[in-house]
Amino acid sequence: MLCLWLSACQGQNLIGRGRADGGVHDSADDGRNKLDVEHDSVAEDDGGATPEGGSDAGDAGPAADFSCVGSVSWPTPASPTYTFFLTPTDFVTGAPIVGATIKICATSDAACASPSATYTTDLIGDARVTAPSSPAGIDGYAELSASGYETTLTFIFPVGGGSILGTFGGAFNPVMFTTSTFAALTGSLGGEDPTRGSLAFLAHDCSGAIAAGVSGSVSTADSKTVTGYFAGGSVLSLSETATQTDSSGKCGIVNIPPGPATLTSTIASSGKTLGTQPIVIRAGADTQLNAMPTP
Repeated sequence: MLCLWLSACQGQNLIGRGRADGGVHDSADDGRNKLDVEHDSVAEDDGGATPEGGSDAGDAGPAADFSCVGSVSWPTPASPTYTFFLTPTDFVTGAPIVGATIKICATSDAACASPSATYTTDLIGDARVTAPSSPAGIDGYAELSASGYETTLTFIFPVGGGSILGTFGGAFNPVMFTTSTFAALTGSLGGEDPTRGSLAFLAHDCSGAIAAGVSGSVSTADSKTVTGYFAGGSVLSLSETATQTDSSGKCGIVNIPPGPATLTSTIASSGKTLGTQPIVIRAGADTQLNAMPTP
């Protein structure tokens, strides 16, 4: 997501967008395919809506397409690994972060004590990384760290029913929050306990479009955990009173106990489960992913 919380950017995916110069790779391809698959256009498509789509929240936007729920399948990867470009970007400016460290981690390794590979972004903020593949996208997660920024755990799932390379064109731009910006965001939900972690997700429907009317919950949440949704157009504030995503599709959850967990996304109007996705929560880190229909 180049623009998870960025008001100037609408309709993009949480953790991926096509590079201007392409960047499509499979494990055996060392060249760049000049293909840009930025998803702004798909987010504007309101076709195929079902009666249970949409939201009664403010700024609901077009009705979402949830017609695939209950019949989702993901393709088997053609290769045991994916190779792609990953470019961490600053949440406020959108600028690539030079010198960021990227570790590829197993979901079972919550601390990423034994990464399968470690990379550093180059002078234009890019790193060409290889990660294990799975039908759910990357088998594991990418840990992003940089001086002055909150550590980010990025889970890369496909949206719209395709492979991750087809979905994003093999280029991913996860955002990172400076420590001060992150404090402002979590402060709108009462602040974050440093012994706990946070999660941010962007909801998608069956077409891959950003979805209003989705609620999210984490399996390990307790009485200290607070959930907020964007409402009213603010990009530095989350509403505790909102109960579902608006047209921005954005949700933040703070003060989650650390360790393995599952994010369950629900269609608010019907109560049907949209998807379940395994994640890792780490103290002092922000977990990010696209929430979407899953098998």
